[in-house]
Amino acid sequence: MNGTGAVLCWLALAATTGVRQEAVMVSYANVAWSPDGQFLSFSELRNVGQHASPETLRIAVYAIRLDGTNLKRITGEDTLAVESTWSKDGTHLYYTVMTPPTPAAPPSRDIASIGIDGTGLRVLTTGGHSSSPSASPDGKHIAYNCGPDEKPQICVMNVDGSDSKRLTSDETLAFYNPEWSPTGNSLTYYVERGDRKDQIWTMNTDGSGATLLTNNVGHNFYPTWSADGRTILFTSNRDGTTGLCTMNADGSNLQRLPMGAASARFSPDGKKLVMIVGGRTETFKIVVADADGTNARTVFPK
Repeated sequence: MNGTGAVLCWLALAATTGVRQEAVMVSYANVAWSPDGQFLSFSELRNVGQHASPETLRIAVYAIRLDGTNLKRITGEDTLAVESTWSKDGTHLYYTVMTPPTPAAPPSRDIASIGIDGTGLRVLTTGGHSSSPSASPDGKHIAYNCGPDEKPQICVMNVDGSDSKRLTSDETLAFYNPEWSPTGNSLTYYVERGDRKDQIWTMNTDGSGATLLTNNVGHNFYPTWSADGRTILFTSNRDGTTGLCTMNADGSNLQRLPMGAASARFSPDGKKLVMIVGGRTETFKIVVADADGTNARTVFPK
């Protein structure tokens, strides 16, 4: 399940079941590098009540320098915002803005653009069925998840929201988290079949050439590319423990990385990893390490 999907399921449960859920105070998700590698953006999910409910959840996008200084909230107090990705010039972010479900109305989500200084908000999509934006390397396009809610597909549009085109059209499957290759010629994503054996694929940016990489083994998700486009980094439970793996762009040479993390991304120069670690009984943290997992240090919170 993608970041938006997980949040919406949590909100829907709290809104419609009346179940009193124990409060998880703070968690982080969807960390992304700025083009110059000097800043990170991320989503903070904060519960401000004793128990979980749509009324007590606050979700916002923040940016922070790689050294842990200059923390800044980018999105407003009155929005639920996740899944940020940077523009090519580093001046603004694209992200998913959400409306939580109520007993009378389903949740909705659209893709928005905002300046890194928090100004210039623009909503780029309409209809409430768009999420998980990924900006192309040339700065001209956004790949994203488009409706329907139950079986999201993959679309591409211009960065101003115009000329949207659907790349997938199999509504027996759910397609999640498209990510551009560094060359801009390919997308990687994962496909959910409902059997907890989600698989990672690649395809050309016109929707052709879809190729399965993970051989229907385990549950594999959150794929992202190395800086040189030769490697795909992803999260998997294929050996019974959820953690990070890498493989060549053709699916060969699959390896488990030694560090535990919920998700990770290579830096633009390929020399570092940023990871979300923690969960359940552990405090969530944003950690940066060398590309091989060594020399790890916590960026946030200190």
